[in-house]
Order: sequence, then C-alpha cells, then structure tokens
Amino acid sequence: TLLAVLNLLTLLTLLTQPTLQTLHTLSTLRALLLAADLELLGVTVDEAVEMDEKSLRRAFRDRSRVLHPDVRDQQPAAEAGEALPSVYELNAAFEVVKKLL
Repeated sequence: TLLAVLNLLTLLTLLTQPTLQTLHTLSTLRALLLAADLELLGVTVDEAVEMDEKSLRRAFRDRSRVLHPDVRDQQPAAEAGEALPSVYELNAAFEVVKKLL
C-alpha cells in the first residue's frame, strides 16, 4: 500500500545519488503519510507528539469501536459523502504510527 510505495521510493533514492531535493521530498511524503494515519486514528499531530504507546492504543480502541460493524450502535455519519475507513485500514494506520512514535 502507501507504506510499501514509500519504502520503494526510499530504496530507489538510496540507490541513486540522493540530492537535497529528493531527501526533502521523501521527508515530506513521510510526514503526509503519518498525518493521514493520525487523522484516521482521530488524533492530531500536536496530540501525537505528547502521546505514549498506551494513549495511542486508547485512541485506536476508541476509534475502532466507532467503526467496527459488530460493536457500534448505529452507522456513523460520513462527512460530505466520503466512505468511512474500514477496521483493516485503521489497524494498518495504528501499526504504522506505533512504529514511528
């Protein structure tokens, strides 16, 4: 998925002569992917800076309760016709953020 693409881009950059521009682009991509995963977990970047693994796990559990079809009471409302993320996407986002924080 996106993480695999990012890892491939990193490998290609390391194999070729990395320039300051490519390194900046890669760090920007990593930041965007991390921000997207944090948003999926319902956490802002400012909150994530002060989080430990326990509070990150709590945010993951709270968000998964909202999204899981067997646990939720009713269908949560999607914003502006957007599809809700699946529990599998939420789990993948949690694993990525856990490794990076």
